[in-house]
Amino acid sequence: MSQRAFGVSLGAISRKWCVFAERRRDYYFELQASGRWRRYYSETAFAAQLAEVIRDVEIWERLAGPPAAAADLLSLQAAPFQAPLLQAAE
Repeated sequence: MSQRAFGVSLGAISRKWCVFAERRRDYYFELQASGRWRRYYSETAFAAQLAEVIRDVEIWERLAGPPAAAADLLSLQAAPFQAPLLQAAE
């Protein structure tokens, strides 16, 4: 009941955080590939940070579920809110 009070499902919120975590992971992979991580981290600190970033993505992926299911949830959540707007426009 409470997850629908604001019109957004918890799955949709989890999917957004998962996307954020994936972008963060990609940033750390870019740091690793370019070697820029040496400016900001020691080798052990960077390895620990990279492991944490990868773990965070895995956790958010489990919470969010498959991407297709999240897209279906978003379309189902948006449908009740679009109908009154379309009726008002007519």
